[in-house]
Amino acid sequence: MMKKKGLSEMMGYVLLISIGLILAFLVFGFLKSQIPNAANEKKCNDDTSITVKSVKCIGGNIELNVRNSGKHRIDDLIIKGRTSDVAGRTLANLDLSTPGSGGFVALGENEAQHPGGEQLITLPFYTRSCTDIGSDCDTTNDICVGKIDCNRVNGVSDMAERHGFCDALRINVGVNCEWVPDNPAVPNGNGLCKGIDTCDKLGYGSGDPADNHCAEAAFIGYCCADGTEPPISNSNVCGGNYKTHKDFYKVFQLEIKPERQQPDAQGKNESVICSDAAITIDAPENCYLYTI
Repeated sequence: MMKKKGLSEMMGYVLLISIGLILAFLVFGFLKSQIPNAANEKKCNDDTSITVKSVKCIGGNIELNVRNSGKHRIDDLIIKGRTSDVAGRTLANLDLSTPGSGGFVALGENEAQHPGGEQLITLPFYTRSCTDIGSDCDTTNDICVGKIDCNRVNGVSDMAERHGFCDALRINVGVNCEWVPDNPAVPNGNGLCKGIDTCDKLGYGSGDPADNHCAEAAFIGYCCADGTEPPISNSNVCGGNYKTHKDFYKVFQLEIKPERQQPDAQGKNESVICSDAAITIDAPENCYLYTI
């Protein structure tokens, strides 16, 4: 009797273990189908496409305005950046997704997931990225950071001086400022300075105003180290201390691939990276990513 009971218990254990293994196998198979990998790169349904309407590098981030320009749902994007301009290194080498996301950049249900939908995507700096790309991440030099609002020049009451500051920002510093005269027929008459730009496009900070646009901007009240924006003047209003930051990298090109769930040969949904719908776009000039 005891032998039968022992045998029955053993069979019960075997049955439980078998059920557990079967469930684990099913769960693993399901999860595997949801995770993108190189083997899942294949042709998607016809008319699956994504369009980038604009790309900006602002304040240490990349901002993409994307549109689902195809006829099918797109669940996520795989976005990689190329961080080298060395000849021969043409592959996008840096995963720009959030750490722990599995390489996905999610699209919103009411945004770019569906045909015709649009979405603004922000790609920030991650410390992990500096480790991933090695020497492509600069941990030694400083980069000029902050915002340049050309409209602040309009606080200068003397019109000739105002016009001079606006031209200096555009010509000498390289900032996107534009002088807009009140009367187009009198270009040197009264007018306003307009435009907004970012200090990071000014590059590295060497400390020498003769060859340093960041220092030039700081001289007239932009990119100051303490974050303040003092009145525009002809004096060194930042005290020579422009705002800089270490640990940054430059992105030269972006590679974007749609990812969607679509039926396989057996009719089961699987995660597919649409290699045929991949697009490559150039990043804006001096596109720097850094922590803020």
